[in-house]
Amino acid sequence: MTLVDRVSAFFLAALAVCLVTLSAVMYLVIEHYIYARFDGQLRGSLHVLAAVIEAEEDSIKWQPLEHAIELWRDQAPEDIRWVLVGEKGQVIDQTTHHHGPHEIDADLLSLAHTRMATANDPIEIGKWRCLQEEIVALDPLPESEREEDDFERILVTVARPAKQLEVDMFRLGVLFTLLPLVMWIVAALLGRAFCRRALRPVHDIAKQAHRIEPNDFSSRLPVSSQRDELADMAEAFNGLLDRLEQSFLRQQAFAGDAAHQLKTPLTALRGQIDVALLRSRSPEEYQRTLHTLSEQTLQLQHIIEALLMLARDDQEQPDDWQSVDLGEWFASYRVLWSNHARAGDLHWPSVAGWSVPTSPGLLQVVLDNLVENAVKFSPVGSPIEITCDPQRDHVEISVINEGGSIRAEDQERIFEPFYRSEMARRQGVAGTGLGLAMVARIARRLQGNVRVDSPNASKSRFTLQIPT
Repeated sequence: MTLVDRVSAFFLAALAVCLVTLSAVMYLVIEHYIYARFDGQLRGSLHVLAAVIEAEEDSIKWQPLEHAIELWRDQAPEDIRWVLVGEKGQVIDQTTHHHGPHEIDADLLSLAHTRMATANDPIEIGKWRCLQEEIVALDPLPESEREEDDFERILVTVARPAKQLEVDMFRLGVLFTLLPLVMWIVAALLGRAFCRRALRPVHDIAKQAHRIEPNDFSSRLPVSSQRDELADMAEAFNGLLDRLEQSFLRQQAFAGDAAHQLKTPLTALRGQIDVALLRSRSPEEYQRTLHTLSEQTLQLQHIIEALLMLARDDQEQPDDWQSVDLGEWFASYRVLWSNHARAGDLHWPSVAGWSVPTSPGLLQVVLDNLVENAVKFSPVGSPIEITCDPQRDHVEISVINEGGSIRAEDQERIFEPFYRSEMARRQGVAGTGLGLAMVARIARRLQGNVRVDSPNASKSRFTLQIPT
């Protein structure tokens, strides 16, 4: 089932429930009104007849010639019928348009001799719907003392044929069945056409998505001119494709740079080995060759370790994550640099009473790269200052060297893998271009960040910010 079919089915089912409920309620309301009006006319006629009858304590008089009997004028002449029956079952009087023993009239006459209804509770017997009221003398005269128009009791029966009422209710039922059905069919046709038109952008997006090849990052999904949810969805997918394209291009460039960086030391290794094998050499010459091969192998090892570090998930928390006392950590870390050739140029901070949640292993890797970078780019004898500034919610660890400022355009890209600044290329400083990229990646794993700036024309400052 397509989305159009599901949406159409849902709204048509909801519309059907609403129409059926509305039709049922309207039918019941109108039915109640019709029956109430029908019974009201019957009750009014009964009250007119009861008012004509003179009810005294000792007799009930029926003198129709002294009273004008006028029932509902808006009814047909033979619509409302009435019959008066005395205490002996004799018919005292009846409606003037009552024509003898007709089949319907026979039923009415039979009904008029038995009290089966009241003035408020009509009953339907056969084709008649009727009301009855019995008027009784409280202290009736003996029959011998009564006049011809005196009676002990009179049973008044008023009736109307229920056939027309049934016909009206049948027509009402047909109307409230066919009208909602026609409305539902029209709504189904219009609703389906509207759904097809409204969901056409979804088909266009799906068709375009099927046409996009795995290596095609230039194609984008069509965006509807209507500023609606579908347009937002298409723009969101296009934004995702933009990010995927940029990620793919970065990975492509990273793979090319990694292959180039690995190829260089491998070529040097192969050249050293080939030269060494050209002829027999003295032990000293083999030792120098092995020393050169060891240095090239160490460079390869550094490149591979950096690539592995860059390939790890930034969201993964290191295994040695713990609360680290920075004073104790710097005291032990500076010992690692105590035998370095430029140990005298390094100025370490004095930190006391500050602890941060971090990984001491990764923190050491970051400081190793930043300090090593400062050692390579600053003149021998110039100071390299390592500072630690606790802030309200984070700590800033900076490494400042006097190797010159870094251009603004280099500062924007200096943390990209394999990127080497113009100063590094100009000074011929050896490197893989992976150290600062690794520092940036580790800073994110430490839930912080790293930045670079130049306080003045002769200094560069790298700052690691980690939360406390």
